[in-house]
Amino acid sequence: MRCPYCNQEMDKGFIHNPKHVVSWYPEGSKVSFWSYYDPDYDTEAIRLTSSGSIWEVSVATAHICKRCKKVIIDYDKDYDEYY
Repeated sequence: MRCPYCNQEMDKGFIHNPKHVVSWYPEGSKVSFWSYYDPDYDTEAIRLTSSGSIWEVSVATAHICKRCKKVIIDYDKDYDEYY
């Protein structure tokens, strides 16, 4: 994949969080205390990683441009490839 900012080749990898789901929130959103326990509690949030439960690591495919310091995350992916 090429970086949309500088057109250099990006490195493929993954975003990993061993404990919790990583989510994206629209600007101005408030993150609820309960979202820590239930990632689907905040309906505005878009889950970027898998569940992050005790049995499943929280992970998502990502491409990084080390030159631009940008990361592109593919959050609609089969996470089984990382287990």
